[in-house]
Amino acid sequence: MTGIDLSPAMLDKARRRVAREKLTNIAAIEEMDAGAMTFADASFDVVIAMYVLTVVPDPAAVMAELVRVCRPGGDVIVVNHFSRDKGVLGAVEKAMAPFAEKLGWRSEFPVETVTRTGGLTLVRRQKVARSPLFSLLHFHRDGEATI
Repeated sequence: MTGIDLSPAMLDKARRRVAREKLTNIAAIEEMDAGAMTFADASFDVVIAMYVLTVVPDPAAVMAELVRVCRPGGDVIVVNHFSRDKGVLGAVEKAMAPFAEKLGWRSEFPVETVTRTGGLTLVRRQKVARSPLFSLLHFHRDGEATI
């Protein structure tokens, strides 16, 4: 596994955890912008973005990068909050939007922001256990498998 984050403090925390738990499956932990990664095209079989899309300035750029660094035939997994159009939670998300934005988070974030990304086919969508706010989207990267 290779992990990235823009925050040096979060990277330090991750490195301490890797050392403390003696994790041997971590290849690298690097400071990097998810919207402009320095990895070569098709570098990974699986690419995962956890709880990040509602806090980045350009979610479309991040999604494009996830597609770019995933090999054709690979998988892209996104876990994120997606807003609702109706119901009580939808009304709460709309009301919270101005406040959430000041905190650097989007409470209004339609799933189409992610599902309309080119080069991906949605395979599965499910709620994250014990959380009504978050969903997991599993995509297949279009194209033939290269492995």
